[in-house]
Amino acid sequence: MKKYKVLYLILNGSPYGGSEKHVVDIVNNIYDKGIDAKLIYSDGNSLIEGIKDKGIATPMGRGFIDFFKILKIVRDEKPDIIHAHAARALIFARILKLLLKKFTGQKIKLVSTSHGLWVPSGKKKLQLHRLLHVFKGQDDLTLAVSNYSRSELIDQGYNKDRVKCIYNGIDFSNFNSSRNIKRKVKNVIFVGRLTEQKGVSHLMDLIDRESLNEDEVKFEIYGSGHLDTYIDDYIRAKKLTNVNVKGHTDSINDVFLKADILIAPSMDEGLPYTLVEAINCGLPVVSTVVGGIPEIVENGKNGFLVKPGDRDDFYRAFSKIKKENIESMSRESIRISQKFSLSTMVDSIVYEYEECLK
Repeated sequence: MKKYKVLYLILNGSPYGGSEKHVVDIVNNIYDKGIDAKLIYSDGNSLIEGIKDKGIATPMGRGFIDFFKILKIVRDEKPDIIHAHAARALIFARILKLLLKKFTGQKIKLVSTSHGLWVPSGKKKLQLHRLLHVFKGQDDLTLAVSNYSRSELIDQGYNKDRVKCIYNGIDFSNFNSSRNIKRKVKNVIFVGRLTEQKGVSHLMDLIDRESLNEDEVKFEIYGSGHLDTYIDDYIRAKKLTNVNVKGHTDSINDVFLKADILIAPSMDEGLPYTLVEAINCGLPVVSTVVGGIPEIVENGKNGFLVKPGDRDDFYRAFSKIKKENIESMSRESIRISQKFSLSTMVDSIVYEYEECLK
């Protein structure tokens, strides 16, 4: 196939998360695939630091006027495909495609990736879902990051023949699974944004309960977010001495290798990179049955899964894993992680692009 152009669009604002990492990994690994890549991203987002060829990237605001700036870029660049990531970019891209086809005759293939949509319940959530639903027929191809997400999209009325599952992938060479596995659980970590979506209040409840035990389990919290003050206040009010708040880290592999267990009490997820990276380093996981997590954590094999929002059940699962053979669970984590390869992810996406352009 002749060389073609893909414009990547992601407008999540300033937070750097899994969807930004996903875009960076795609853009950095398609140079030898016959693709001319361009990127429009939220001004102020640190994803630009991970882009090897910064000349392809254009920072952009997220407002009404910015929509027309993006429209002009699309008209000038004439991409063969727009690949939109997450809700705002997807809504913009669907409307762009409609307008360009109607008023200029410019035809563009639209590919979307669903990374999971979590918005606190209320009017904003309803409006977002309505906007996404109204224009969903504009997608030529929808990529889901888990089989769960694919089924959910089909249930929402997406054409099942246009919805494909491609797992998030990681570069195995960046991670080391050579861990010294202990018989007893001593070091427990949480890695993620400090937000309601990640179940931070449930995390703190677990740490509080564990502080009453005498098994010397220590917790470390890695990440940042608007609930960091809540965590500091909680620790101070409860006088907790079994937890350290570490903030952001650029040495996540070292963190995983020193830990015994990862906990992730999320309320909603797509297919979280943190869990994929953790199991590749051999960590057992206690998490929740949301999104694609059951495709990463097999209950009873490399961790335990509970219903989201059930603090008692989460505590019971954590108490149970402390008594398990985590050496066996660690081996299972490494085995399961092998299906989440970056090269497989990129090759699969490129294959779907080419099928879409035929």
